[in-house]
Amino acid sequence: MSRYKSSISISTITSLSLVCFIIGLVFVFLALWPDFSNRIKENIDFTIYLQNKEDFSNHEDYEVWRSDLHDYLSKSPLVKDSIVNFKSRNEASIDFQNNIGEDFITILDGFNPLLSHFDINLHSEFVSSKGADIMKNYISKFNHQQIIHEFSYDKILIQNIDNSINTINIILLIFSLILIIVSYGIINNTIQLSIYSKKMLIKTMRLVGATNLFIQRPYLKDGMYQGLIGGIFSVILLILSLETLQWFAPNIIEPQDFFKIGVIFVSIIIFGIIIAWISTLFAVKKYLSTNENELFN
Repeated sequence: MSRYKSSISISTITSLSLVCFIIGLVFVFLALWPDFSNRIKENIDFTIYLQNKEDFSNHEDYEVWRSDLHDYLSKSPLVKDSIVNFKSRNEASIDFQNNIGEDFITILDGFNPLLSHFDINLHSEFVSSKGADIMKNYISKFNHQQIIHEFSYDKILIQNIDNSINTINIILLIFSLILIIVSYGIINNTIQLSIYSKKMLIKTMRLVGATNLFIQRPYLKDGMYQGLIGGIFSVILLILSLETLQWFAPNIIEPQDFFKIGVIFVSIIIFGIIIAWISTLFAVKKYLSTNENELFN
């Protein structure tokens, strides 16, 4: 009998651990997803193409205006980390040749059709069509506008990323709600089975006149203990999973994410204790409220 009770206890802790682990994994992903999606947005390049230097009679003025534009862009509150990268026509041609694996300048008889340009990244909240319009309006106020040829960005890419992020957010929310409901059902059924195996002991304690509170106390204590152990095991599994994830994708978790993850770990342990306590309470009350005939059926 003790071996049967031990197996019931182990199965309860195992179920709690796995359920808490899955819930923890989902909530870690929920916590990391906003920052991760923001990093995706902030890696999208916005490009300001410049007119050819050769088109200006005074090259010195051109260089001054280019330098002024660089400073002007770096002061924009929309630009991430105030970083503005300049690429000359020659540098752009070298990059393009490396990408296509062919010397297109020779094919074009020495003509370089590419333009010098500035590459910038915007803060995630401005990576949208509306944000791009704000940046375009900011650029249009530059005093030496004639040096600017075009402000360019990939509209389709931004729209696709926005749509994908919104879709993933909805899916995660629905999945999380379903998971919590299903998890409660699994834990509740497991604990119900555990309490069912002790129904004769509950009956005996009732026959000798024990109060409901006296009968419930040890079961609730065991339930909380099982929830604590299950929560701790789930956190250990989460740590191992995140360590494995870091091994394959070193930059996916940033130092500022550790606090969020720590809060989730503590919350998962507390969740395990509370859900086990609630399920145990309802399970014991169920058998305390049944009469003798129902108890033996």
